[in-house]
Amino acid sequence: MKVILIFLLISIPARQVSCEASKELLQYRTRSVDKCLKAGAVLIDRMIKMQTDFNELQSSQNTNARDKMANITALINDKFDGIDKRFNFKNPPKSPFEKIGSKYYYIELETKSNWFDAAHKCRQLSGHLINLRNDREYDNISKHLMNSNLSASEANRFWLDMNDLSVEDQFLSLTTGLNVTFAHWEANQPDDFDNEDCVELRIKQNRFVMNDASCETKKYFICQKA
Repeated sequence: MKVILIFLLISIPARQVSCEASKELLQYRTRSVDKCLKAGAVLIDRMIKMQTDFNELQSSQNTNARDKMANITALINDKFDGIDKRFNFKNPPKSPFEKIGSKYYYIELETKSNWFDAAHKCRQLSGHLINLRNDREYDNISKHLMNSNLSASEANRFWLDMNDLSVEDQFLSLTTGLNVTFAHWEANQPDDFDNEDCVELRIKQNRFVMNDASCETKKYFICQKA
């Protein structure tokens, strides 16, 4: 009996020590968990802020991109509006081309242009400068011009798509990029007088013939439907 009592007296402090140690360990773990939770919460807050900042930046960039695109589109539209007003293309007829022979042509008789502008205007009409490829096409357009009384003045000259801008005396078609295989030259032409690199159709001795002329001079022009 004495032995059991002594054992119980000895075990009580040991259990108290064990309980105290367990309590401290629990408190330590609780503090550690609190610290981890706080650290995790801070990290999550930072991640949320970073994501928010990124979204705002991306939204801002998208807005800037849309604004820039809108400005570019507006500038392009303004440019074309200016061209339309200048060349009266705002409300063009549904079909400015007329059938002459088997092809469709548009003969510009209001505004004279240099060869480069004439080519551009034909493209604006979904066509190209006239490309005469044989006697039949030449006769059709020549007779039409004669019947329209356009042979009354030598000032009535019309740009064709022929040029030798790349190699002298090697005339190419602007439409096809190939060597010209048909031409109805005026006598003693082409002569490349004063760097004449583009080809016009002009009246000479009561018939329309081809002549080389300076590309920068302003003339009427004939567009062919593409």
